[in-house]
Amino acid sequence: PRSASPTGTPVFVGETGRILVSNTIDENVQVEVVFRNAYTNPVVVPFINTRNGGESVSPRVKDVTNTGCTIFMQEPDHQNHSPETVSYFVVEAGSHVLRGGLVVEAGTMSTTKIHRSTHSFDGDSVL
Repeated sequence: PRSASPTGTPVFVGETGRILVSNTIDENVQVEVVFRNAYTNPVVVPFINTRNGGESVSPRVKDVTNTGCTIFMQEPDHQNHSPETVSYFVVEAGSHVLRGGLVVEAGTMSTTKIHRSTHSFDGDSVL
């Protein structure tokens, strides 16, 4: 996607990608992702496209740099998992108005709150 700069010149703000993650971090599986573009302050959002295996699994991101990141999967019970297709999008942090008026906002938030399935959630809201 592209956004307009104050001068009206298109500015690149993000990209998407898809990878296959063959197992969980508990089995030492991590995938190094190289972005097609360089970013000043990238925000990476991964999500699982498939539903393989009997347990739920969550995609995680670490080691984000302006040229790439590491994506891995994690099961709540710290077991292995079937391969899953993980898509991701990378967006430059900030607020961007794309063609057609669509507003894209991206940022990060740090928290120490943890949610366990047997407890009510009182963590930080993420919108």
